Amino acid sequence: MRKKEIVNIKIPTYYLFWGILFFLISCSGPGVTFEKEELDGKSILVKRTFDKKGKMLSEEHLSMDSIRNGIYKEFNHGIIKTIGSFENGEKNGSWYNLDLKGDTVDVINWFDGKQFGEQKTFFMGGSTAPSKLLYKYSFIGLEGQKLFELAYDTKGKLIAVSGLPMYCAYNKNTIQKDSTFELICFFGIPPNSTYTLMLREKNKRTSKQEFSVPDSNQIIDVGFAKKIITTKKYSLSGDYSWTISLKITGVRNENICNDSTTIDLAVR
Repeated sequence: MRKKEIVNIKIPTYYLFWGILFFLISCSGPGVTFEKEELDGKSILVKRTFDKKGKMLSEEHLSMDSIRNGIYKEFNHGIIKTIGSFENGEKNGSWYNLDLKGDTVDVINWFDGKQFGEQKTFFMGGSTAPSKLLYKYSFIGLEGQKLFELAYDTKGKLIAVSGLPMYCAYNKNTIQKDSTFELICFFGIPPNSTYTLMLREKNKRTSKQEFSVPDSNQIIDVGFAKKIITTKKYSLSGDYSWTISLKITGVRNENICNDSTTIDLAVR
C-alpha cells in the first residue's frame, strides 16, 4: 500500500510579499486598480474602483498586506460623498457624509470600529432650512448605547432633548487600601453651547465631601468628545462615591442638560 507524505513547504516572506502584490496588481481591471505609492516614507497600496463609464466610485489606502489603513473616500458624480479613515482595518475618527453641494449631511465618530462619542446630523438645505444648521446631536457610549440626544427645528430652536452626554470608565470599583482609583470621563457638548463640569467625592460614613471644578488645562479635546482623567490614592478603607455633574446651556440660554452620574467605590 502506497503511503502519501505531506510535505510542508516554507515560502520565504520576501517572495510571499511580492506574490501578494503581483496578485493584486494583476487583478486590476476596468473596475478596479491597485497602485503602489509612497506616503510619509512608507509604501502603501491605493485601491480605486470605477463604474462602467470610468468615473471613480471610491479610493482607499491599504497597507502592503492589503489591510485598510488610512484615507477612504466615496464619490458621487465625481464629488466626494463620504470621507473617513481606517486604522488597522477598523473605522476610526470622524467620518463625513456630504451632499452634492459639498455640505456636510452628518458626522459619525468611530473608535476602533465602534461608533463612539458625538454624532451630528445637519439639515440638507433648501427652502425650509439652511445647510450646516444642526438637526440632531447624539452621544453614544462605547458599548453602542445612545446616552443622549437632542433635536432642533429649522429655526434653530430646541424641540427635544433627553439623557446625559457622558461615558465614564474606571480601573476598579473595589480597590485595596493604599491603591489608586483611576477615572476617565468622556463627555459631549453640542455646538455653540457652554458647560460646567463638576466632580464630587464623598465618604459615605462621614459624609465628608470634596468638590473640584476642572479647568480648561485638565480637559482634553479628543475629537469625538472631551476627556478628563482623575486619580486618587486611598490610604483609608471605607465606602465612597464619585459624582460627575454636567450642566449645558444652549446658545439661546436654554437649559440643555443638568444631570449627573455616580460611581460607588469600595476601599478594603
